[in-house]
Amino acid sequence: MSELFDPATGRMAPGPVMAVPRLSHTATLLSDGRVLVVGGYGGEGAPPSASIEVFDPTAEVFRSLGSLRIARADHTASLLPDGRVVVAGGRGVEGSALRSVEIIDPKTGAVVAGPDLPEPRTAQVATTFAGEVLLIGGTTVSDRAVDSTLLLDRRTLRWTAGPTLGTARVKHAAVSLPDGDVLVIGGSGSAESRDAFASTELLGSRSDSFVPGPVLPDGRYKLTDAAAVLPDGRVAVAGGTRVAIIDLATASVDEIRSPSLERERAFQTLTPLPDGTVLVAGGYDADIVPTAAAWLVPVI
Repeated sequence: MSELFDPATGRMAPGPVMAVPRLSHTATLLSDGRVLVVGGYGGEGAPPSASIEVFDPTAEVFRSLGSLRIARADHTASLLPDGRVVVAGGRGVEGSALRSVEIIDPKTGAVVAGPDLPEPRTAQVATTFAGEVLLIGGTTVSDRAVDSTLLLDRRTLRWTAGPTLGTARVKHAAVSLPDGDVLVIGGSGSAESRDAFASTELLGSRSDSFVPGPVLPDGRYKLTDAAAVLPDGRVAVAGGTRVAIIDLATASVDEIRSPSLERERAFQTLTPLPDGTVLVAGGYDADIVPTAAAWLVPVI
């Protein structure tokens, strides 16, 4: 299933049904306004899927677009300048981290093998840096987080080692900033740990190393879709009882409380809206109880 949010009314409405149920999948906004949905688990305890779908916002329907070569979940999907999407790593049907990479052409539905990762990797995050795809952290053959990053040259389609994180992280977030810098936020030291980091790290567009960034008021993890850059360049982060606002220009962090954000939640999504609010949706609490609630939080 899906839901559609209308900023004009501030309300959610039932959306079109996907071909298969999904969790730990990816949803990539394409340059033509469509959304590419890839892989994911079919449910708790179910194996990963190879299914690919595209959401058409004009017709408000999902359309099947074929299948991956290898079923996967907990992968990353990155949009290339030419419109293709690079799908990297994740977990396969046997539960192990994958080295394989696939490249999807959303215009034709063609799927081809891409350059393998140097080592298996899952639960990493992806963003762009210096015009290239940057994979950050995650885990490899164990549940322990790694401090390594990888860069994909979009011209040669080759992976090279990127800068090393100051702290190994999984369940974290990363955003590309307007000036080309990359901010890495929160996370944990192990895929099975509940210890959450309050630290952030910054990779400058003219630097080859990460440096410590502002510290969050509290530790936060499971943040992949819970951080976003606001129009003024600040970064909003959900995942707590308050939305944290990181201002790198002043190296400060503020908190904005919504009365209905009564408890910390994991796996929330955060989306900036044109009216100066952010939409914080879903997630589950410390008892792994999911919620259908959504919150509009003013950030200006």
